[in-house]
Amino acid sequence: MAEESDDFPHFINANGQKIFCKYWEPETEIWALAFVIHGLGEHILRYERIAKMLTDLGFKVCGHDHIGHGKSEGVRIDVEEFSFYARDCFQHVDMMKEKHPNLPLFVVSHSMGGLINIMMANERPKEFINLLISPCLGFNPKDATPLKISGAKLLSWCWYHKQLPKISSSLISRDPAVAKDYDEDPLVFHGGPKVGFVVKMHNCIQAVLQAASSVEWPYFLLHGDADQICDVGGSRTFHNSAKSKDKTLKVYEGYYHELDKEPEEYAKVILDDMREWLSSRLNGTETGDGKPETDESDVKVEEQNAQEE
Repeated sequence: MAEESDDFPHFINANGQKIFCKYWEPETEIWALAFVIHGLGEHILRYERIAKMLTDLGFKVCGHDHIGHGKSEGVRIDVEEFSFYARDCFQHVDMMKEKHPNLPLFVVSHSMGGLINIMMANERPKEFINLLISPCLGFNPKDATPLKISGAKLLSWCWYHKQLPKISSSLISRDPAVAKDYDEDPLVFHGGPKVGFVVKMHNCIQAVLQAASSVEWPYFLLHGDADQICDVGGSRTFHNSAKSKDKTLKVYEGYYHELDKEPEEYAKVILDDMREWLSSRLNGTETGDGKPETDESDVKVEEQNAQEE
């Protein structure tokens, strides 16, 4: 993987905030663009391994830290409108498309980034080929009970800035070294989110799920069934409702939230599956060829295959 380019070290968003950018260049000819969207509380530099996999396939990889994340400006883990995250991603994507107008564009997203990815794809359904990793389409049902959600909505009106408990790093991966690195990373936000922000995010999730029956764009969705941060049930609901003719859901037994950062033997399975899917789409980009729609029976087979691996 080559040194990062200096295309756009940062850009200024519509709110006048400086947004930190990151790029990875392939050693060979560029075949496609990959835009990476990170999750809540983290930052784009945590995606070095995925970027390496992408550049090895010939992707030029780009991404940035969201408002209030990592090296970008803004109040930590809060935003006036949740849609501002997607707005900034569109701005960055358009900058890259202007520089590389003839290259296909893939979006690789994780967690809250997956939610943002879906918002973007719904708005521009013919523009992206989408790889969704543990997308946030529902919170842990043990924590986000209907009663607690109702209480949070009421509380957000009078105590928006009330900080909720932070997520334990032990839920991110089964690898203790990953949790340790996360806890020691100075660019990670180590506090809990504001109740008002969580309500905004919840409302966005509900809107996305309600609109899922209109989804006709291509995607590969990967999720672990032991994810205690983002509920795999939300991914199943989304997938079963989507009408796309090129859709795949794969659920991995025992996997936690950050699939590519699980213990090595398990992370390799994830990276191999992503590599295979991306390669097939690179080869079929010009013709639009792709796998047929995955119906409910196929989903069960794919989930079983993932578990056997």
